[in-house]
Amino acid sequence: MSSSSQVFTITPLVSAAYQPVTYATTALLGTRLYIIGGQTDLALPTSYTAQIATISLTESFDGDTPPWDFMPNTFATARAPGVPARDQRRIFLGGNINNLGHSPAMAFDTNTRVWTQAPELPGGASMMQNYTRTASGVALDASNGVLVQFGGANATGQPTNELSFLDTGKPSGIMSWSFNGALHNLPALYAPIVVYLPNRRMTLIMGGCDQLDAQGNPTHCAGFDTLYTLSSETVTSTVPVARQINATAVPNSDGTAGALPPPRAMACAVVLMDGNVLMLGGGNPKSPLADAWVLHVQNWTWSQRRITNIPEEGIMGHSCEMTRREQILVVGGHHGDTFVSLPISVINMQDWRWLDKFEVPGFSSGVKIGLTLSIVVVVGAIVAGLLIRRQRIRKTQNAVVKMKSGSGSSQARHQGRRGGRTRREHRDRNSRQASMHQSLDNAERGSSSAGPHSSSANDYPMTPTMNRSFSPDGSVTSTVVGSVSSPPVQPSS
Repeated sequence: MSSSSQVFTITPLVSAAYQPVTYATTALLGTRLYIIGGQTDLALPTSYTAQIATISLTESFDGDTPPWDFMPNTFATARAPGVPARDQRRIFLGGNINNLGHSPAMAFDTNTRVWTQAPELPGGASMMQNYTRTASGVALDASNGVLVQFGGANATGQPTNELSFLDTGKPSGIMSWSFNGALHNLPALYAPIVVYLPNRRMTLIMGGCDQLDAQGNPTHCAGFDTLYTLSSETVTSTVPVARQINATAVPNSDGTAGALPPPRAMACAVVLMDGNVLMLGGGNPKSPLADAWVLHVQNWTWSQRRITNIPEEGIMGHSCEMTRREQILVVGGHHGDTFVSLPISVINMQDWRWLDKFEVPGFSSGVKIGLTLSIVVVVGAIVAGLLIRRQRIRKTQNAVVKMKSGSGSSQARHQGRRGGRTRREHRDRNSRQASMHQSLDNAERGSSSAGPHSSSANDYPMTPTMNRSFSPDGSVTSTVVGSVSSPPVQPSS
């Protein structure tokens, strides 16, 4: 094998229908799930498929009839766990049960549909001679882009404690291994669980089996009371250090000691939104388990997670992917000598129920119908509102026209009333002037008929004589003309 990466372009080959699989590689990139390879015949361990099936998670679907899309591929693989790259474009596979030859890892570009083989491991040709690594565990340290690959089975078919770091921050063609070796406190484990804990910035290693029979089936697996971690700092070091942790069980509600998960192989694990780890199923080839456990990473304690309707027959060889919608996808797998009934099952984390349908909140068929009806109602209400508004505008315009017309008539009536009042005021003023003139005339006639020496009350008037004139506005102007003297007082005799 050359020291440089090898690139393989896929020739067109599209599956006509989905093949049920177990031990497949899965990865979630954005809103699309990828299922790569897998074992298609439980009685034939080497029955690997080149199938690449994808599903969009933007719409709801039934688990028994997912809306498959298939990508062309000729590279068959199985028992090679995968993880998405930080660029959300490539998928990295660890291990080499495939028809590629002796490759420690592969990168698949989902845009160009090109496979790139990782370069040789440190150590050159001697390291890569008859190199085999199956059922290893892989995780991507999201803080630095280092792919951590641990364990699996070697060329002799026995568990290995080989630990390798691949720098994936570079393009696939120039990726390089920064470390490959064994750490004294990491045991040899076949099919271990390896996950990255973003809240703790470390990679967790647990489970797996330390003994295999001649057919490669596990005969003894490690317990979950001992865990191992690799910090983000140590995976970039040339001298990495693994930390060993003792895990305990969460006490029962009655105060009694809780239980630890039973040993198992081929389980799946996902990091939950709170940073804890959910482990589901697993077992040995003849005894799959139907349970789920949560590892609380803040204090390294285990508690069992009850899941309603989990298949009683158990499940193993499956993959789990955590979506952003509080749903966990369970892909493929088998129990005993039979594939699981659904290619994809769903765990709803809101009520922890095992379902046969993936739901996109707000976009189920019923909701779509309801949304359509709501849109129709809203549009109808808007149209009705516009019609009502238009009618109100017309009524307002008509009222304005009538008001203007009525205003002209009112002005005319007002002017008419004003003119009538003016004419009445002139008549009243003329009438008052005539009455005053008549009174003065009467007074003058009475005065002249009495004589100057009359003994009546008019004989000696005490008021001056005046002339009165009337102005056009009705006011009276008086002018003193003269006065009448009183008769002289006669002396007494």
